[in-house]
Amino acid sequence: MKIFTRGYVRAMEWVQKPSAPIYLGGLSFLEAVVCPIPVETLLVPMTLSKPRRALFYTLLATITSVLGGSVGYLLGRWAFDPLVLPVLEWTGSMGTFQVASGWFMRWGVWIIFIAGFSPIPFKVFTVAAGVFTMPWLPFLCAAFISRGLRFALVSQLIVLGGERMERFIRRYVERIGWLTVGVILLLVFASCSMHSPAPLTDQTRRIESKTSAGKAASPKREKNIAIVQQKTILPKAITTKNIQQTEAREASRWIWPVIGKVVQAFSEGKGQKGIHIRGAENQPIHAAADGKVVYSGGGLKGYGNLIIIKHDEDHLTAYAHNRSLLVKEGDVVKQGSEIAKMGRDSGQPAYLYFELRHKGRPKNPLEYLVIR
Repeated sequence: MKIFTRGYVRAMEWVQKPSAPIYLGGLSFLEAVVCPIPVETLLVPMTLSKPRRALFYTLLATITSVLGGSVGYLLGRWAFDPLVLPVLEWTGSMGTFQVASGWFMRWGVWIIFIAGFSPIPFKVFTVAAGVFTMPWLPFLCAAFISRGLRFALVSQLIVLGGERMERFIRRYVERIGWLTVGVILLLVFASCSMHSPAPLTDQTRRIESKTSAGKAASPKREKNIAIVQQKTILPKAITTKNIQQTEAREASRWIWPVIGKVVQAFSEGKGQKGIHIRGAENQPIHAAADGKVVYSGGGLKGYGNLIIIKHDEDHLTAYAHNRSLLVKEGDVVKQGSEIAKMGRDSGQPAYLYFELRHKGRPKNPLEYLVIR
């Protein structure tokens, strides 16, 4: 049974209708937000049917795709926790989103130019751009250029191929269709495999072997732990609201150590001196800012595998309950560097416990981290 051949014939008949451009624009808009169907499924047959309107179809698909991408941007910036995160978890797309997030941390706005030609769906990049508060105008320009080049390339290949291209597609549409299905399944498998625990590196094994349960720490290590504890004791005093707001503005350079939902908020009065960010086991943990690792181990009771980074004379961040630690004491890390893998307690969802302290006092991380 030639499923794709029949579908192709029907598509060629359907795109002759006057309403076809409306559906192309609608698909392009939705594909940039939620729809998994590629725009090319309509763009190609419409261009084959009416090659003289190729430029119009390209501009229509580009403009509506950028508009849809803008909606994805707004969702990522203002509604990530209540709307986007549950969808990522339900569809098993958190791994794919983490890949895109890592690219944003490394390349910033330039990744949007690449996104138009990446096998990762464009909607993932539009949402991530909002999460990382990419400037609005550069995002629009990059999205327009990226999507425009992609659609122009596809439509021009069809126009140049002409009747030969139409005959080729008609002849091999079954193979092309099943190949596309195979690629999609491969991407889904790769996305799911990102959630499975990765093999421990030699460095990780050495770190974990030092912090395994039941192993007594050396006197020198106990002394180092005591020094860290002494430096990170949390005084009861609380600064005034104005001072807190000033400090928060000065510390606006911090990025989220991991993408996830805050399931337990900061509340110093109730003894909650940090925040719990839910995620996936083995999910990468990143440094919130440049700094030096002053502690990496499991010797502090109640924190599990813990990393503490000193960023300057006043600021420390702590990353607790990790599955594995990828840095050691004395390492200098850059903002966004992977420092650990997320862990989970027995019978509990995976999460990161994150603290931020200014001059030894706990601060609400949500007042410092970039708005998402």
